[in-house]
Amino acid sequence: MRLVDQLEIKPLRTDYHRTLVDALFLNLLQQFLEAAVVAELEEEPFDFVGSLEAAYGKEANCGPQSLVRNIFKLDLCFYGEAGTSELDAWIVYEPLTKTFAPRRGYSYQFQLWTPRRKLAADLRRQTIDRFIDDLLARRPIERRCPICQGEIRVIDLPIYFEVRCLENDCVQFKRPRGSLQ
Repeated sequence: MRLVDQLEIKPLRTDYHRTLVDALFLNLLQQFLEAAVVAELEEEPFDFVGSLEAAYGKEANCGPQSLVRNIFKLDLCFYGEAGTSELDAWIVYEPLTKTFAPRRGYSYQFQLWTPRRKLAADLRRQTIDRFIDDLLARRPIERRCPICQGEIRVIDLPIYFEVRCLENDCVQFKRPRGSLQ
């Protein structure tokens, strides 16, 4: 299945983007999606929906020195027998090298959330929640990270509560005591 043929290209509002998003661009995007996304699917999907849009789609963002004009927002959803696999990410196109890459930085993720990964994340969250509940209730438990068994730091003050895994940052929980009740 050629994903880019089914991909909704959101309206391109700038001359730069209308010129950039051509047949070569779409072929390169298809190659990127096959390598970075389709390879991660756990099953052959029976349906697919997706969209692509320029993240900064104003003329003011498209000058020759712009750092954001080649950033795109990508939303994909694959439907399979086991459930949906979803990707909501930002990607960057490099016209000089004719390549795509996930946008990197503090708050950017490039993760295809397959049914198995969603389940694993949910189980992880439940494990952490039980651990935090046990600590708050002061039940006797092993004070190790419930995910990696690494060292944890617990700050348990009358006005503040914090738990952090010191090994791998598996657990990061902090709240003022007043918001816990």
